[in-house]
Amino acid sequence: MNASKPKVQKESRTSVLRVRFKPSELSEAKRLAEGRSLSAIVRASLLGLPEPKVRPGPKPAAPMTAYDRAKIAQLAWFGNNLNQLARAANSKQQDGTLLLLALLRLERTMKEAANAH
Repeated sequence: MNASKPKVQKESRTSVLRVRFKPSELSEAKRLAEGRSLSAIVRASLLGLPEPKVRPGPKPAAPMTAYDRAKIAQLAWFGNNLNQLARAANSKQQDGTLLLLALLRLERTMKEAANAH
């Protein structure tokens, strides 16, 4: 028989402590935090907890290639066409059969574009 450990419920941090700073003090606090959460620093300082770790920053975005720009333009074109079809369907001024055919053509074009890499 496989005995598992009982689940320990973690207490959520739902209570808020508001602290007022002068703008210059807040700027200095953020500078001193060096990528750490100000909330975590205050908690650690007041409760004697270990100092919080530095949060990893966002990864730099890879430069866009001409291929990427072309794919984004193509997606925008598809999105615009789909939006026009949805608007026409909602206005009920168009024949549903024609809209369905246009949607199927758009779907086929998108599949062909996706397979043409």
